[in-house]
Amino acid sequence: MSEPQIIYELLCSNFQVPSDSRIMKAMIDVSKCGELDIAGMSVTSQMCDILCKVLIQSKDICRLNVSDCLLPPQGLSLILATIHQTRIHTLQLKGNNIGGPAVYKLSRMLSLSKHIKNLGLEWNNLGLCSEGMAEFCSVLAANHNLEVLDLRNNQLDPQCAGLLAAALRKNTSLRALGERLWRHYSVVQFEMECDGTSRRSKFSDSSSD
Repeated sequence: MSEPQIIYELLCSNFQVPSDSRIMKAMIDVSKCGELDIAGMSVTSQMCDILCKVLIQSKDICRLNVSDCLLPPQGLSLILATIHQTRIHTLQLKGNNIGGPAVYKLSRMLSLSKHIKNLGLEWNNLGLCSEGMAEFCSVLAANHNLEVLDLRNNQLDPQCAGLLAAALRKNTSLRALGERLWRHYSVVQFEMECDGTSRRSKFSDSSSD
């Protein structure tokens, strides 16, 4: 039995929560690649609490994929508050309706975590919370660990693009950005905001809209 599987089964037993066979398989698969992949699964807040305890206790999990889980707000909050206590360097949060107050919690997670290098936020709603987006960009500007950030399809308007451009002028670690910020700007204007073509050329856009 894998370490995450043992921890998961023990916690489910201790908290008298039925184990999920799909999550159990995901725990077993961690031994193959170091990733806990529960993308697309329905996860309750109580199960999120158990998963967070597994993430903290396990030495094997370095990547977490909870894409398209539509995590309940409390469950999402638990995960975001836990990440900095783990070894996770890749976090995929695509399709979890992250917006409003959750953007602030996301910002706090990023500010506390020293391990996150790859953060996937595609198909969320960060752009709908302008003040939260401003805080996220402020944290991003000061972060020197994150290397890959995917912000595709987050309803980012020109104001958000401006905030991100300002953050990129100060951020020194980010090398891949999955949102074509310049869709709201002319190429020349975005290059000027990011201090020239050399700054813009740092970023790759692996998406095809």
